[in-house]
Amino acid sequence: MLSIIIPARNEEHYLPKLLESLRRQTFKDFEVIVADCHSQDKTKEIARKFGCKITKGGLPAEGRANGAKAARGDRFFFIDADCELGNDFLEKTIHEFNRRTLDVAACLIVPLEKSVAGSSLFFLYNAWVIIVQRIAPHAAGCAILCKRQVYDSCGGFRPSIKMYEEHDFVMRARKHGKFRVLYSRRMRTSLRRFKRDGFFLTLSRLFLSWFLRLVSGELHKDIFGYFKKDKRQKMVKS
Repeated sequence: MLSIIIPARNEEHYLPKLLESLRRQTFKDFEVIVADCHSQDKTKEIARKFGCKITKGGLPAEGRANGAKAARGDRFFFIDADCELGNDFLEKTIHEFNRRTLDVAACLIVPLEKSVAGSSLFFLYNAWVIIVQRIAPHAAGCAILCKRQVYDSCGGFRPSIKMYEEHDFVMRARKHGKFRVLYSRRMRTSLRRFKRDGFFLTLSRLFLSWFLRLVSGELHKDIFGYFKKDKRQKMVKS
């Protein structure tokens, strides 16, 4: 069975769309776990309505780690709440994962919204993760598939890491199994962070975080404050 793990905080706008896309999947052997971080909207109510298992969340790494603890499947698929899947996404993705005998994998990503800047940025990101996949694996946290055995062997997501936890995870996981990028289907994910803070500011933060991680190691401080201000918790609707 596949366990789909979704970290969430105040996701009443996006979560129903994701869960509805999961309901339409041609592949059916999965459970959905929502790791909720003290949502103050209808996130948990929506998750219950769709039959999801709900567990305690936190910042993304903690949410994913708690979701994995509650999972029953032999494979984990980590997805963000602001994503949507085509009807055959799981079927095609899992088929490719099995066919290539992979143990951990990342999906390529495309923006949900129509945006030339967003599409160009995601194109460059996808090209980068393809180029470095054999030497320095990278992955978007919204689309990571792995075997439970590999997850457990590498210690899973580390809750102490506040940013780039997905890259830390796949770098450790690849030491315990075969990592590759999947090509059969692409994950559609929102540009809301870029729309909320602007492309320049968001990219500046990402590059700064990448540089700090490069020179001093994993980021164990929430340097930008995920939830410090109420406005940072609000959804930017497409």
